[in-house]
Amino acid sequence: MSHHINTWAPLALILCSSFSATASVISTEFDQTDYAAGDNVAMDVFVNAANPDIMWLDFDLEFNDTELLFEQFDFTSEVINSSFYADAYDFFGAAPLTISVEFADSWDNALSRSFKLGTASFSALANTIPSASLGYFSAEDANGNTIEQTQIPEPPAWALVGLSLMMLGAARKKHPLK
Repeated sequence: MSHHINTWAPLALILCSSFSATASVISTEFDQTDYAAGDNVAMDVFVNAANPDIMWLDFDLEFNDTELLFEQFDFTSEVINSSFYADAYDFFGAAPLTISVEFADSWDNALSRSFKLGTASFSALANTIPSASLGYFSAEDANGNTIEQTQIPEPPAWALVGLSLMMLGAARKKHPLK
């Protein structure tokens, strides 16, 4: 019996933990992993699997303002062409970076539900390995109703689920239950 516990326990742990990984509707990606003081820093901002009913999107990106100085945000031309209003700002160089977009009707036809929103430019004030995190988040439909931010399962989580199921099947073939 202990053999079955030794086989099944790690597989069950992998299967259960694989469901906990999620990605946000908003994600960021820096153009490199670390910077020296004075370097230009570029951070791409992405919208992932957005609800097509979203007409107004407003959120904050938190960053360490003792290491990074926000300079500007460049929306992609696709976002500019699919919105009535788009702005990004901070308050006198201090975090957070606030991004607001009012989308035009049928924006998802031009952008799809996952797209690059734009690129934030910073100056590195010190040697840094930068990071950004989602702070305040608000999304509304055309009537002003709140659209809740949903968590999106990450592909690696689903890969772990598949691998776990295959391992469970192989273990069951090798050691059938009696």
